[in-house]
Amino acid sequence: MNYSDTRVKHDEIVSVEERYHDLIARYSKTIAHRDFLLEKLDLYFELEQHIFSHLPIAPLDAEIMRLSIDHIKGA
Repeated sequence: MNYSDTRVKHDEIVSVEERYHDLIARYSKTIAHRDFLLEKLDLYFELEQHIFSHLPIAPLDAEIMRLSIDHIKGA
């Protein structure tokens, strides 16, 4: 999964945490799989921190969170 995939839930941008809890609720069938996804969540938090350390915005800033697919497409 790419970082960008972790930020999109259906047609809206969400936090990595919200997206992972959605994935766990929908796809995790065992405790082992849930634990695996939670480990991946920690890795994505680290990746996100690294990405945004080079940017003048934060992952949950309004500039990102208010975007939608329609907004990006110019609709």
